[in-house]
Amino acid sequence: NYETLDADMREQIFKEIFDDSQWLIGIVENLLSVTRIEEGSMNFNMSIQLMDEVISEALAHIRQKRNRHDIEVYCEDELLLAKMDAKLIVQVIINLVENAIKYTPYGTSIRIVARKEAKAVAVSVIDNGPGIPPEIMEQIFIPFFTTKENGSGIGLSLSRQIMKNHGGSIEAVSSPGSTVF
Repeated sequence: NYETLDADMREQIFKEIFDDSQWLIGIVENLLSVTRIEEGSMNFNMSIQLMDEVISEALAHIRQKRNRHDIEVYCEDELLLAKMDAKLIVQVIINLVENAIKYTPYGTSIRIVARKEAKAVAVSVIDNGPGIPPEIMEQIFIPFFTTKENGSGIGLSLSRQIMKNHGGSIEAVSSPGSTVF
């Protein structure tokens, strides 16, 4: 039906196809990572990385969705370095930012803050959406738990596993109008 559609309709359909394919790619990447971690076959390629470059890489992967929100990045130090598997930490940041995008209204703000804490780097993803209801707060890191029909429920559990394998942790603090990971 290509010829029967006007240019605007074709562009809208192409964008929807692209968004859906990106969503599927994300699910497959998360499932593969979960499987590798559970099997113990995940190879961690640890190296010293600049945190702002890792965050920029993550945001580049969600460029289509990020125009729906005001995303601000703040790195406490220009040369904030951390030893990590950059590809996996990029995946964690993507998961957290995509959740913030998915669960907050269009036009709201999302902040990513990176700072030095003791001998580690802490990264927070902060949104000003409706918050996570207290009754499900304990469940959000359980594999396959989701409150949206278009979610897979593996992003947060995978992110927790990745952080655990890096010697770190991930947690959520939420109240109406704010969620911090």
